[in-house]
Amino acid sequence: MPQEAKKENQTDEIISERLRLEIITGKDAADVFHTMNTQSTADMVSFLKWPMTMDQAQNWCEHSMREYKTRKEFLFIARNDSAPVGCIGIHKKPERKAEVGYWVAGDKQGLGYASEMLKAAIAFAFRQPDIDGLWATAAIANDKSQRVLEKLGFVKAGTKSVPTAKGHDVESHTYELAR
Repeated sequence: MPQEAKKENQTDEIISERLRLEIITGKDAADVFHTMNTQSTADMVSFLKWPMTMDQAQNWCEHSMREYKTRKEFLFIARNDSAPVGCIGIHKKPERKAEVGYWVAGDKQGLGYASEMLKAAIAFAFRQPDIDGLWATAAIANDKSQRVLEKLGFVKAGTKSVPTAKGHDVESHTYELAR
């Protein structure tokens, strides 16, 4: 197959020890909804509103497909076998950096999936020639997410207020990781 045709048809998929991470498409709305449909997730993810709706999940899927075409964002759904586990995104920013954000389905939390998703996403991000560093935020109240970031080498860089879909700010730690 010619190299250009192969590249055009290539999908960005990540395989880790227990997970398959695939770019979110329109067919993933029900699984995306499953992963985000808890109040605790909505409280920690800045753009989610509670109670959740299928429209939110579908909009996220459409956003994923739109941004994937531009190669500015890579939004993945993670599955263990066929069961949805969570989602993780790599959002390119200026100055050769990208923000990473993730959530794990309520019924899958505490099983090490966040660390496994993030480790795989870091490797993927640093294979991109235009990404030299990553950053993330974790709500000050979200000790678990802070531990995941620190476990994988992210260094606390400061704090900031993160606006939420609910109209208020959440004080968050910022973290950075260099290639």
